[in-house]
Amino acid sequence: MDYQKKFNILCKYMKSIEKNRPPFEEYIEKMSKLCMELLEVEKCIFWMYDDEKDKIYSHATKNIEYHELDGSSGIIGHVIKTGEMRIVNDSSKDKYYNPKIDELLGFPNFSSIYIPLKHSNNDVYGAIQAINKKNHEKFDDNDDEMLMFVALYCEEALTSYFFEDELKELQNDIVFLLAELGESRSKETAMHVRRVSAMCEHLAKLAGFSDKDVTFIKLASPLHDVGKVAIPDYILNKAGKLSDEEYNKMKTHTIIAHRTLGNMHRKLLKAADTIAFEHHERYDGKGYPLGLVGEAIHPYARITTICDVFDALACERVYKKAWPKEDVYREFENQIGKQFDPTYCKIFLEHFNEFYSILAEYPDDKIS
Repeated sequence: MDYQKKFNILCKYMKSIEKNRPPFEEYIEKMSKLCMELLEVEKCIFWMYDDEKDKIYSHATKNIEYHELDGSSGIIGHVIKTGEMRIVNDSSKDKYYNPKIDELLGFPNFSSIYIPLKHSNNDVYGAIQAINKKNHEKFDDNDDEMLMFVALYCEEALTSYFFEDELKELQNDIVFLLAELGESRSKETAMHVRRVSAMCEHLAKLAGFSDKDVTFIKLASPLHDVGKVAIPDYILNKAGKLSDEEYNKMKTHTIIAHRTLGNMHRKLLKAADTIAFEHHERYDGKGYPLGLVGEAIHPYARITTICDVFDALACERVYKKAWPKEDVYREFENQIGKQFDPTYCKIFLEHFNEFYSILAEYPDDKIS
């Protein structure tokens, strides 16, 4: 293949991702196709290595299934362990060749070229494998250089995917930790915020929210009562009915949360701010702190309200027994268009038993 043709192929793929970074699997598929065209090979696989589990995972075009291998399996395992590029023009004669990998993938590996993928500190996190040169030709140094170029082009992008995932996981862990700490002060269990999160995710899906909105409400809803950290214990844990003064003090937890989260710039924390600030608003305008009416209340908050109240009624607390199932259903029927958004509440009632199933997945420790 001449230089101009290779240049045109590179431009075609680079232009397709220059404006918006695609999801990880879509990016891998594009880069796999790029390698196949540039090197004129039958297949191209991106192998990713998990050093904690010592496992290697395959990512490629849609016609190759996702597979898991032990970290030292075959030639690919050797390349990842050593971090060394390898050209193999007769796989069956290579001492590291493992025919079981071919059986797993569903096609023969007659010849391959392997290029390790490395972080900036030189740690190997995967490798690219270009498989079977077309027309039964052999791989040479030109192929090595071309695949090395693709690897270098991919490394920064792939590393950013991994670090982004780690940051998201860390952020999510922190959200749940903060939420559980807040609930523990009011003698709620950690499972309360887990249940509310799972139920909000489920109801948002049933209501037709986008995948992005479903993710935001799932991860932000655990912080709905984070403002309670500033409410005195004698109010939070009072066994009897609160006085008017105590109740007014309790209601300030929504404002306290807004003061804390309102200045945050991360989208997830902005969603948490919205939910924490508005989840005690009522559809009929009789809620607090702003007395918002109907759709002036954010959809995230309207979803969370339903799930939070359901959990409060259906689960046992130190100050109350769980309501009977039929009483819970009747209460939600009565509050359609009053406390609760009518559309979301009707969807909730249509799938009522599914939400009890979620409760069962996150049981509380025995209340004492």
